[in-house]
Amino acid sequence: MEESMSAPTESGLNLEDRDVALLAIQAADEIDELRTGKASSLSAVRSLAVRLKDTFADERHVDSGAVALFYHALDDSQWPGKTATIQDLVVRADEVAGHLEHADTALAGGLENVRRFCLALANVVIGYRQSTYTVEHDFRS
Repeated sequence: MEESMSAPTESGLNLEDRDVALLAIQAADEIDELRTGKASSLSAVRSLAVRLKDTFADERHVDSGAVALFYHALDDSQWPGKTATIQDLVVRADEVAGHLEHADTALAGGLENVRRFCLALANVVIGYRQSTYTVEHDFRS
């Protein structure tokens, strides 16, 4: 039986949610369309903004996997600004979400930063693999 990918849902960032990668790739594609003057709904861009805001809405209860995912996406995309603490990550998440929300009015340089972030986020999620194999040794009882 063939498995189809469902439409991305808005629930925050999660390392095990492959829909985040799909959403980030769709957002990068929409930004490319916008940069070349093609009409784009920017629905994936806006959905990704909502996910970022949801993920970092309460900095006291941020999932450690989401922190790792977001930090690596920021680092890989060379997003400007210092990111040394959870508070810094919350500030960066708000910045990225703001750029995503206002992509239709952004300047070319801002769009390129957001596009790089989207592609980096997709790569981080795709690159994450959870072990599905548990090693069993004969000497363990």
